[in-house]
Amino acid sequence: MSGFGGMTENPITNDRGSPEDTLGSGAARGQAVNTSDRQLDKSQPRTEFICDKYAARRRKLSGKRKCTISEWLSPLLVADPPYSYAGEASDWICFVELQSQETRTKSTNTRAWQAVRPEESTHLSDSRLQLHHAAQFGTAAGISFLEHRPDDSHTNLEWVPALAALLSGVVPARKPFRIGVRPADLTLLIVTKKDQPIARYRLHGRTIVEATQWIREQIAPLGIDAARYTLKRHYEIPGHPVAMGDSFDASERSQFEELSKWFANGASILGSLARSIHDASEVRCWPHGFDIATLIPVAPEHTIGVGLEPGDNYYDEPYFYVSMHPHPSAAQARSRPLWGRGTWHTRGWMGAVLTGSRLEGASAQEWQVREFIDSAVSACRALETQS
Repeated sequence: MSGFGGMTENPITNDRGSPEDTLGSGAARGQAVNTSDRQLDKSQPRTEFICDKYAARRRKLSGKRKCTISEWLSPLLVADPPYSYAGEASDWICFVELQSQETRTKSTNTRAWQAVRPEESTHLSDSRLQLHHAAQFGTAAGISFLEHRPDDSHTNLEWVPALAALLSGVVPARKPFRIGVRPADLTLLIVTKKDQPIARYRLHGRTIVEATQWIREQIAPLGIDAARYTLKRHYEIPGHPVAMGDSFDASERSQFEELSKWFANGASILGSLARSIHDASEVRCWPHGFDIATLIPVAPEHTIGVGLEPGDNYYDEPYFYVSMHPHPSAAQARSRPLWGRGTWHTRGWMGAVLTGSRLEGASAQEWQVREFIDSAVSACRALETQS
């Protein structure tokens, strides 16, 4: 199949690389990214690629103290739980309640958890692939106009709750702007640096070529060379017919709305985590694997990645994950209990996973996810400390 990753200016006729170059889900969880300026040794464990990448992404927040991992996880301990979702009962002591002690002073503008439908989680594939391709319009703004960084952070996207959209970084121009996509109705947005709408474009019934031309027409009056806007990129994403010239099809509105809820919930949950842990990276969506994630430094060369993946070649549904670098053996990981119906993933990468189809009813979902992340972060931290 063909995707519009690595496009020339004629995006429809571009050929993709081999399927092996597309390694599924996101950066903090262990994705190797195929780039032209950074050659990765694929014989190494996958988590090494990502954690090296995230090590460069971390930003120190001087003057804004945040608590440590142990402070973020509640001092309330529960010993010897009667059972474990990961396997046999264990006498291991783990944290079960998330309580942030201190937060950044900047307002987060987050919303409450939006109930999702677990029974629909495995039916979002086509909509998710279309959204993944649509998100590349925002990433193209970073590639075209922002300073390129070795960690690819110029390509990432931010979830903006007020707009329910994934947006690029601010493009410097006479009138600075951002480009992104609103998942719920598959609409492209161009907004000011203060996220005020400038223009919007429904992708339903439109092609990539048409949308690209529209973007260039809209950004030219903002004081930038619109001809520089390009969909060329240095990585691959999963293929979809829209990359071969087909029109986007957003007729399954409920599926795109469901994906929007997943991104909103992921950004909210991960944002509260990142604000509460010292030196955690900013929560961003990485356009290669399409996960939204943060990275937690534990010790030199030891990190924990926490994120939401909307689906990939490992799980054809949205899932929360917690991974670690360096990773332990499968037996060591499985010895640690996970709560909230989480499980250990050991194929291709090592980490804890909670898939969308395993979520409970609406009223219990947020607590279940936080319970899973609490136990998984605690387990990974213990395993990293041991190593």
